[in-house]
Amino acid sequence: MPRSRMRWSALLFFALQPTPALVGQAGPPAAPTSRSAISGDRALRGLDDFVARVMKEWQVPGLALGVVQEGKPVFLKGYGYRDVEKRLPVTPRTLMAIGSNTKSFTVVLMSMLADSGKLEWDKPVRTYLPDF
Repeated sequence: MPRSRMRWSALLFFALQPTPALVGQAGPPAAPTSRSAISGDRALRGLDDFVARVMKEWQVPGLALGVVQEGKPVFLKGYGYRDVEKRLPVTPRTLMAIGSNTKSFTVVLMSMLADSGKLEWDKPVRTYLPDF
């Protein structure tokens, strides 16, 4: 395998690895901490139950969820805890550590560049990043 392809493969491998939980130990989800801007909307019916089920299955102590429509937030809600020990709830304004998720963002953006013809997977990385 050519050296540049090996580098791209390694980058993709690490970028697509599962990301571990970004916050402390899991606990039972708390009640949602804010109301939906579109609380009665049929499209979101069952969302709270779904989120609670997924949080339990994946042992996620807390998360913030937002839905944006036409560039404006139409749904913002916190679930669970930002601090399990102190039982502090997640709110839509809770800041979360993003951790290794940026690797996935990078690969998505690289794929978009490749799809638009601005990047070729087979070219050496130094074609695009001369200091690499």
